[in-house]
Amino acid sequence: MPGRGYLPKAITKLENLDMLIVDDLNLKGFPEGISNLKNLKTIWLYVMAPFEFSEEFGSLPKLEYLSIVGYLIKQLPPYLFRLKTLRILALDMSELRAIPPDIGNLKQLEELYIKRGKIETLPEEMGELSMLKSLKMTLPMLKQLPNAICQLPSLEELELVCSELTELPKCIGRIKTLTDIQLEKCQIKRLPESISDLPYLKLLGLHRTNIAELPDSMFLKARVSMKIAVPEHFKFPYELDHVPEWLFRIPEGTKIIRTEFVRGKYRRINPDEGKLKRYESLIGVNLDAFRVG
Repeated sequence: MPGRGYLPKAITKLENLDMLIVDDLNLKGFPEGISNLKNLKTIWLYVMAPFEFSEEFGSLPKLEYLSIVGYLIKQLPPYLFRLKTLRILALDMSELRAIPPDIGNLKQLEELYIKRGKIETLPEEMGELSMLKSLKMTLPMLKQLPNAICQLPSLEELELVCSELTELPKCIGRIKTLTDIQLEKCQIKRLPESISDLPYLKLLGLHRTNIAELPDSMFLKARVSMKIAVPEHFKFPYELDHVPEWLFRIPEGTKIIRTEFVRGKYRRINPDEGKLKRYESLIGVNLDAFRVG
């Protein structure tokens, strides 16, 4: 339907429609009567033109999944945050300036994906997303995370590709449900000590960050084995001028992998086996966590 600007009015009569996929670069808005689609559960929207969301868009009673790819949309409509049944929200909007405080109204939201955009800060109201399990953001201008994310009682996955981000909240250890943390291209130099308070953390990715060492408190309360991917300038134990405390607490089955980014792929850097064995003899600790396999 290129060139029309709006979907045909007749679509609003499809009362049993449960999925709407719109790939129309020229689309400017939904037709009047969109709220008649009482059974609509999924909307996937890809547009290039400035898009207008009407107020009745927020009246869709069963919408659970909303994906918006829009390159000229600068702000989110307030009506979006009236979607009480929304479970998954995916935003890929290069001109998006902010996430409004109304995000906290989406009480059933379980997954939030935000890609691109010119967002520098996030609202404290994100801490009100009590059902949120997965938060994944690729935001090149994001400078800090609100401490309110430490109040998320259900969060399991946190993925951040944010080249301006310099630290994680010191309270990150309060999110006891976290199992996966993935950081990439962040300016973070040090993990907060409270990361040791995450008993079920299984995956910690530190790709292309500035982190050279793990905090001494690492593994203090770990209850499961972990896989940790560290950047190329991370120091193997025998390269340090001190013996880190966490070496004596590595959970059985844990793997710590040092990687480098070459031609678009991550490649493992293996330790010097001879140096590793001598270091093991010196401190009396088995360091299989650093070996291949």
